[in-house]
Amino acid sequence: MERLVREATRDSDKLAAFPAPPLQADARPFGGEHSNALLWGTYRPQVYFGVRARLPRSPLLGLMWLNPRTGSVRHACEQGDGLSYGWERHDGRRFGRQEIEDEEAGLEITTWFAKGASGRDWSARIEAHPLVDPSEADKAQPAYLIVYVADEGVGPDTALDISSDGQRVMGDTPGIGPWVARISHMSDGERHVSGAGLQTPHMHNLTEVARGMIHNQVRQTGRVGLGDHAQHESNVAMYMVMGAAPIAVDVVFTTVEKDGVAAADSRALAIASDNLSKLLGDAEDAFDERFDEVFEPKWGNEEDERTIEVAKRALSNMVGGMGYFYGSSVVSVPGEGDRVREHGPAALFTAVPSRPFFPRGFLWDEGFHQLLVGRWDAAISRDALAHWLSRMSADGWIPREQILGAEARSRVPDEFVTQSTANANPPTLLLPLMEATKRAEAAAAAGIADDVNADRLFLVAAYPRLAQWYHWFNETQRGAAPGSFRWRGRSMAAARAGELNPKTLTSGLDDYPRASHPSDKERHVDLYCWMALAASLMAHIAPAAGAPQEAAAAYEADAARLADFDSLNALHYDAATKTYADWGNHTEGVMLKWVSVEPPPGSGLPPQQAQRKLLRRTRRDAPPALGYVPQYGYVSLFPLLMGLLPPSSTQLGDALEQLRDPKRIWSEHGLFLLPRG
Repeated sequence: MERLVREATRDSDKLAAFPAPPLQADARPFGGEHSNALLWGTYRPQVYFGVRARLPRSPLLGLMWLNPRTGSVRHACEQGDGLSYGWERHDGRRFGRQEIEDEEAGLEITTWFAKGASGRDWSARIEAHPLVDPSEADKAQPAYLIVYVADEGVGPDTALDISSDGQRVMGDTPGIGPWVARISHMSDGERHVSGAGLQTPHMHNLTEVARGMIHNQVRQTGRVGLGDHAQHESNVAMYMVMGAAPIAVDVVFTTVEKDGVAAADSRALAIASDNLSKLLGDAEDAFDERFDEVFEPKWGNEEDERTIEVAKRALSNMVGGMGYFYGSSVVSVPGEGDRVREHGPAALFTAVPSRPFFPRGFLWDEGFHQLLVGRWDAAISRDALAHWLSRMSADGWIPREQILGAEARSRVPDEFVTQSTANANPPTLLLPLMEATKRAEAAAAAGIADDVNADRLFLVAAYPRLAQWYHWFNETQRGAAPGSFRWRGRSMAAARAGELNPKTLTSGLDDYPRASHPSDKERHVDLYCWMALAASLMAHIAPAAGAPQEAAAAYEADAARLADFDSLNALHYDAATKTYADWGNHTEGVMLKWVSVEPPPGSGLPPQQAQRKLLRRTRRDAPPALGYVPQYGYVSLFPLLMGLLPPSSTQLGDALEQLRDPKRIWSEHGLFLLPRG
């Protein structure tokens, strides 16, 4: 299979699809009960609270609220909002509880999500409490909560049936079928409601749409509201509850099966009101019990309890922050000039590095994410890994940043949207795949047959892609010197644009200082170490995946070659500083200077309209030269971190001594990226 894939793609389109169905389409590990159990979830990490299905087109639930002091609308996670929020409990499957604190709006909001017995029905509860001392309740600001139910499609077949009071929304979505969402609210005091139905092809700008509707109502009537009007063929239904907090809103979603609407209403009762309260309490207890089973924390004093609480929240934010995205990537292919292409469309189920900053998938981050997710729920982790590997093109390239669809693109500056097929990211997906290998081997040792060993089934299906990915790295990321490797993606254009040291986004250590003048002569020590680890991991994974013996032997030979101490030292050991370093065209004599730049010829602007720009300049007395890059930091540690330094070597002793030096990167709270100062 490896040879056939390589021969088929040698002269083919760089973006041709991998010659096999998507891994997540394999019914053995991912069909039936598994697919149904994970159909619905809080798979919209880019908003403060949202629910969707893992389908290209899905019904959506979302939450907004108004900040009465500024008139701003909270919806999409934004760092500038100054909120404190996060999942306190989330099991990744059936239940989650999130706390949101909005000091400016004076609200403390709790959101819950829980599924019914079938997995196709679910409920959401939103509670808003005043963020003031009870003795000062009269100073509390009113609360303005908006929940919306939407269908991502547009047209007659996506029109929602919205009841006159806005509390019942019905739709019919492919893959889901007919469905009903019921909205109810509770408040201790006087409250008002307002609603609206609208038609829009875009879900990424609903914040602006809601803000505009509210501001129009205030201007026209002097009151906050949504207008209480539904457009023809609305695919978004908004429901607003206003009044003194506390306010609670429940949304109960049920599919309409063959037994009809009455049966759906009956199922809704099981996950509504007091039944929902019990379901949420039981689910939280089940989470705590499972956490103790999986991680076996040591309970003791109050400090231990605080540490365990932090761990529960860290896990919950990881699995609760997983999202489902669908769309195409914007891709450039070397040799095609400025041409960009659409790659896809395709689906991705993934964790995200940051809900406000990076609410999308990043390749090397995901390898680390899945180490934790896989320990908590191996099936969820396999599913995410399957989606990532299925984003691979025929030649083995995986886009390092997954910006899929209009909503994801709306959060990314234009200059970072396009992904180049020449660019890599550290092959960290092999780390959780190695854990899957260990689980597969343990299951086999326990007598579990191969045809029901979920990890082995997955590894067998994934192996052709892993082999091609490994081959792609060796073909495209090798350096000019034999045995060396070089990250692509650095260029002098960045230096000319004013970067003191051109970034290496592909390495994952974006602004770590590399050679000052990028060139194809560079050798990157971290990538060398990643490839040594990749070869070693592939040598272990291949046999468990049923690969031919000669394939495993080839990986073992690569691992031995890259682990050769003399080879590592010849390429990356700087004897003068006793450190491991990059090699490249470098000088320390670079600086940023303010420069007057005249308008370009033909612009029609007079020379006196010159602009001042901060540009990089190189000192004439310090021209760049090939040599080791004298920057000590994380990259210097890679041979140590990857276990490539022999126990008896002086280099190991030097590395440990330098690591512990407080004048370098050591601190009482962890390691700095670079020495201070």
